[in-house]
Amino acid sequence: EACQRLIARESQAAFLLNVTRDTVTEISGNGSSAFSYLLHSESMSDFFEASVQNIQDPAQVRAYRAIYDRDALLASFAGGVTHLSLDCRYALPDREPYWLSLPVNLTRNPLTGDIIGYTHTVDITVQKNAQLLLNSVIDLDYDYILRLNLNQNRYEMYFNAKSATALPAASCEDYVSELGSFLRAHCLPEEVDSVIARMQPDFLRDRLAEMPLYEFTHRLREKDGSVSYKRLQFSYLDAARGIVLTTRVDTTRLFEEEQEKNSVLAAALTAAQQANATKSEFLSRMSHEIRTPMNAILGMTAIASQVLGDDRQVEDCLDKIGVSSRFLLSLINDILDMSRIESGKLLLKNQSFLFAELLNSLTVLGEAQATRKHITFTTTVSPGLDAVYIGDSTKLQQVLVNILSNAVKFTPAGGRVSLAVRQTAKTAA
Repeated sequence: EACQRLIARESQAAFLLNVTRDTVTEISGNGSSAFSYLLHSESMSDFFEASVQNIQDPAQVRAYRAIYDRDALLASFAGGVTHLSLDCRYALPDREPYWLSLPVNLTRNPLTGDIIGYTHTVDITVQKNAQLLLNSVIDLDYDYILRLNLNQNRYEMYFNAKSATALPAASCEDYVSELGSFLRAHCLPEEVDSVIARMQPDFLRDRLAEMPLYEFTHRLREKDGSVSYKRLQFSYLDAARGIVLTTRVDTTRLFEEEQEKNSVLAAALTAAQQANATKSEFLSRMSHEIRTPMNAILGMTAIASQVLGDDRQVEDCLDKIGVSSRFLLSLINDILDMSRIESGKLLLKNQSFLFAELLNSLTVLGEAQATRKHITFTTTVSPGLDAVYIGDSTKLQQVLVNILSNAVKFTPAGGRVSLAVRQTAKTAA
């Protein structure tokens, strides 16, 4: 209990160690009774062992025992070391873990010749937690942070992430030389000269004279052969002395995400272009196909107006106008179905239709075109055809009308176009 109270966050204590005589004396403390147990220790070893009990980390325990040991302290002083320090993380059952700094200063008593040690506890929980938090944040964002002295051509690395790879030396007295060696070993051959040039002291001075922050991205070859993207940033800490803060950030994941976004956008653009091309092609074809029934309607209307007294012939014209109008309506319905236009897909119906109506429509449309060009048009139907067939009559009609239109188009005036229909095979129902 006394040991726990000694290392409690609220308390600080100072002790005088007579290393030569192996004794401990309290100099100050928040309530001396809190340390009475430690002061009753028979030796420094007992004192230190009682103090180490609440250190959690086994590595810190080993480090504590390596410093806070009578023989180790004597050896340190004999080797010229007069100051030692250790930061330890303590834990008590009823409170959150906290940190104490435990410095030891050694000297020789000029009167007795004894080696004396002065040690005290300092609560550094706030500072340590802040530093750990800062290190965690830095570890997430940076490969390393270093202090570059442009005037002295040297640098010291103050931090490097545990996960970072392809790191330069932690410190160097010849920045330019180390820079060249490191980049030639890790940078891509096609970029290495450019990257070295942009990291030269004179080049950095010029850039930082123009802007507060200079940065650029380059690529490094990793041990596994993969390529990583690194962004280097330079900014002055002390421009007069040429002290530059240098950081490196791994941007590989950001680059890959950007590439993925670009791929998605490129695919979307290609799809949109294809949809527009399909739409343009469809509308161009439809505009051509619409002319056939429109011309038939106009032709039959003109004929009907000329034979208004002949009811039979007017009725025939009106019938043919009706046939052409229905075909025109089916074409317009296709145009209005924008989803089919954009997808470029042809949807075929599978419905029963009267074959005689299809032949009548083809004959009407074919005759209308042939008549305007003074071409004879005939339709011949072989016996044995069924009255009803199953399929897409509109699409079949479009195909046949286009064939007839081309036949009329490439047949000279006075020629002949014939539509012959016969059944070549029949599928059993």
